[in-house]
Amino acid sequence: MKGTFTFKVDYRNLTFNFKIIRNITILQGDSATGKTTLINLLAQSLLPKKRHGISVITNAKYYVYTESSDRSWKETLENKKEMVIFFEENNTFIHTHEFARYVADSGNYFVFITRDPIKDLPYSTKEIYSIGCHYNGFKHVYEFNEVYKNFPYLDNNFDLIITEDSKSGFQFFSKFFCNSKVESANGASKFITYLDTLSNSDAHNILCIADGAAFGCYIRDLVEFSMDNLDKRITIWLPESFEWVLLKARVISFDSLTQILNNPSEYIECRDYVSWERFFTYLVEKYSDEKWKYTKGELDPYYYSEKNKEKIKGTLPKELQNINNTTKDSETKKMSLF
Repeated sequence: MKGTFTFKVDYRNLTFNFKIIRNITILQGDSATGKTTLINLLAQSLLPKKRHGISVITNAKYYVYTESSDRSWKETLENKKEMVIFFEENNTFIHTHEFARYVADSGNYFVFITRDPIKDLPYSTKEIYSIGCHYNGFKHVYEFNEVYKNFPYLDNNFDLIITEDSKSGFQFFSKFFCNSKVESANGASKFITYLDTLSNSDAHNILCIADGAAFGCYIRDLVEFSMDNLDKRITIWLPESFEWVLLKARVISFDSLTQILNNPSEYIECRDYVSWERFFTYLVEKYSDEKWKYTKGELDPYYYSEKNKEKIKGTLPKELQNINNTTKDSETKKMSLF
């Protein structure tokens, strides 16, 4: 299953408009914001005798999972194919390894209403939403709002740069930010532990680089750590992945690359790639030149040649492009995300 799926759900004076872009979407937020109403309307729209007046306009087949006393989730979902499946809150099985395997193999798209991160699933920081409401005449119009949007105030005077990656990405950024100290957290799940070790260090202005395409289950912890430790000015940069950076910069290129980068969801089969990061890795490995074949383990010097560093520089947020030539600014924001 691949593609982008749009939904318009109408009932009386309520309208929900939203898009599902990737195979895993997280919907969170406080009570009474419309999450339960949306799920109830979608569920009732599937009943043989749905509530009068419910209208669902979508280009997707969809299903709403509700707990059954006589069937397990595996039995309920085993025949669901090529669907967007919605899960109401408090289904604890979504946090199990077994369910994570099902998500990876099923070929479906999933929308989870949950306040807690799902640690076993690699979902994007861009696909974590809350529901916002505005009024259009007599209508309450509800839409999905990205929770971790880019912050407009950035800091670029870093004592330390920390990468999630310990391999190719770390090797590149060590060369690119050659006048700065660059270290690896050795994995997305270890960022907070690593930052904790810096409590007595001289590093007070820190840039964290992680693969945004699969960092969704850790982003809340990192942002909360940043807000709880304002003596550490922590900036977070979340490109889709290091491989995406190489493609975006055209360090590796091929005929259909522009179309893919402009609309990845139309090309990424979720049964084959549970996260977009894996798809971009596949593209880089497939299309890199045999002379300097890309591998995650050991980065060929070709990738951090001056020519390619200059290409990649142009794809970075402007605050990072001249990171080694900046001066201190005491008025910068304490925490930023971009």
